Amino acid sequence: MINNFKNIGEILLERDNFYRAEDIIEKRRILLHHQALKPYIKKNKQGNDILDGKAICLNFDLNGGQIEFRPSKWDLIEKYRDYFFAFQLGSSNDKKKFLSANNIEPFFSPLFKHSKEYINNKRNQRKSSEWFKNNISQSYEQLMSKIFQQFYIENENGIVLDNTKLIPAQKEIFEQMKIDLGDKAEKQTPNELYNRFLNKLFFNLDSKKNKYFPAICIVQINGQHILEFDNGKFQKDYINLCYYDLMERFFIEDIKSNKNCHICNSTCDVIQKIPFSMKFYGTTNNLNFENVKNTNAYKAFALCKECFHEIITGMKHVEQYSSDYLFDMNYYLLPQITKGLPLDRFKKISLLLKTKGTNYGSEIINIRSALRRAKKRTAKFDLFFFFSPPSLQQFGVPSARVRNCFFAAASQ
Repeated sequence: MINNFKNIGEILLERDNFYRAEDIIEKRRILLHHQALKPYIKKNKQGNDILDGKAICLNFDLNGGQIEFRPSKWDLIEKYRDYFFAFQLGSSNDKKKFLSANNIEPFFSPLFKHSKEYINNKRNQRKSSEWFKNNISQSYEQLMSKIFQQFYIENENGIVLDNTKLIPAQKEIFEQMKIDLGDKAEKQTPNELYNRFLNKLFFNLDSKKNKYFPAICIVQINGQHILEFDNGKFQKDYINLCYYDLMERFFIEDIKSNKNCHICNSTCDVIQKIPFSMKFYGTTNNLNFENVKNTNAYKAFALCKECFHEIITGMKHVEQYSSDYLFDMNYYLLPQITKGLPLDRFKKISLLLKTKGTNYGSEIINIRSALRRAKKRTAKFDLFFFFSPPSLQQFGVPSARVRNCFFAAASQ
């Protein structure tokens, strides 16, 4: 199974010229592209696009000293994935550092303080200090500090986005909202207050829930994404910061030297602590391996950096493009990829599994045509059923696996 993820990742990285890229920032950007959230437009109960398909932006005007919530310029569609460059937030204990993410609430309080603390901590740790010295500039850290000091205050609720810095029209709405709440306003958390404000501002709703918010929210600085701001001055810093947190840290902070990678058999540095989403894919046990300590995890599943990059790229692709719902269960369709057969044909197979009646004849013809062009008789795949605990935001926990399915069987 793990080799299927690797093969998918290798195909995708080859397609995007990862192996031929000479610039290290470009290589990291390509890897992050595949880890970034897939933009999509949420619908309301009436079936209409939420916020007309736009993201919510929190803009910091460094010159005017004001903040403004506004819709994004671009729609939340695949075409603009690299513009949003958004990542899923980690656990509640993680330092918040992503300036474009799946939840806006960290923007209301700890984001910039956490970013500065995260960078400082890594600079002061023996294993990571050299990497941060070479890859994260002091200027980026100073920018985080400047925004924090200029636009946030500390009160009885902790660190809070300063609502007095809102542009006049939005400040008026915020103040009126507090008046309408009366004594209840004092009992609201900062997140609840800002959620109410955004619901009133964008949707004319009286609610503290964020279920109507778009799937992605981004920080803007002087009207620009961090990758664009100040003529791209901080682009490298932000790419490096995201790359470290999502990938590089596993090979800086916790490695075992001179061990054999279980995938490619090379002798090299391997991961000592396995990322959660990979703990269920040992190479000798198809679903899981024994509950060993983190310090011993590499004995069951050792990965070199090159294989790690390919595997997590393949895993994220399957998670975002090959997941669906069947037999009242969530599942991933995991292609057993061979060269010459396009990945997108497996999306068609996923649709066929759910189709009732006879409205799929053209899809079958298209898939069979692709197989003939690839000189393949069948499209082979696994169905991987899983569940996602409420507190978990990563690759699903396995519950069952159906191996070695064929397109011919699915089409019948």
